[in-house]
Amino acid sequence: LPGALLALLIAGLALWLLWSLLALPFRAWGRYRRKQGRARLTEGLEALHGGHWQRAETLLDRAAHDSEVGTIARIAAPRAAAARGDEAGVQKHLSALQSHNPALHAVAAAELALGRHDAAAALDSLSTAAAQPLPPRGLVLQAQALVAQNRAGEAYGLLGAIRQQQALAPAEFAALEA
Repeated sequence: LPGALLALLIAGLALWLLWSLLALPFRAWGRYRRKQGRARLTEGLEALHGGHWQRAETLLDRAAHDSEVGTIARIAAPRAAAARGDEAGVQKHLSALQSHNPALHAVAAAELALGRHDAAAALDSLSTAAAQPLPPRGLVLQAQALVAQNRAGEAYGLLGAIRQQQALAPAEFAALEA
């Protein structure tokens, strides 16, 4: 009986060692892919900040396929496409973001719409049911869109939530309140 238990323990150890050796290349490949995804995101954000729109969009689109940094890349990619004037690219990136995080999609779409001075489109994207509850940035964008449409009374109703969530610096909050 002790010999059989020892043989079973050795066989189990050998199987664990064999499994670890077989899985080693797959774990190394996974680490490599995660590292590449983070590197593409970093380079894409640097290119976006530097004004290299095409390069930024390409790198961010590649980084979007990584599960760890994909959401961040999907948020930044529409900005690069919008800076290039590529409306089809903006919509492609926004639809990819919508399937992953509807609230962040609403915020990104509203921010781009307000950049085009289209307050109605911003309010439409922020009012979708899937985007609720809005994050603090979404509340600020909603208030700005309401002000742009001369609906200051409705925007005033959002000030309590914006103050409570500290979504704006005190000086910016005072300017919005005024």
